[in-house]
Amino acid sequence: MARVRDRIREEVALRSRDFEAGAHRGCGWWQWKPAKRDLEMLYYQGDLMVSALDGLERSLDLIERVAPADIDTRTPDMEDYVRYLVHPVMRAHGFASY
Repeated sequence: MARVRDRIREEVALRSRDFEAGAHRGCGWWQWKPAKRDLEMLYYQGDLMVSALDGLERSLDLIERVAPADIDTRTPDMEDYVRYLVHPVMRAHGFASY
């Protein structure tokens, strides 16, 4: 993952197709090449952000180059996290309205 992150840092936003498959010979939908798995993991752990979409293909870049500077990126406390997860579910099921 460090290799993928370093390359994005040097070259700016990249797509999965910008990385070679190497010796990887996958078949089927989920047989991703190693760089694709690394891109997905970096995205899900919050190191990368979608900077552009071309159909279903995402270009991923470092968060500091994509997100506006005034966005609060601190880890939420437990109360905020619960509010984010639970309140929409309660509202969807009619348990709460506000």
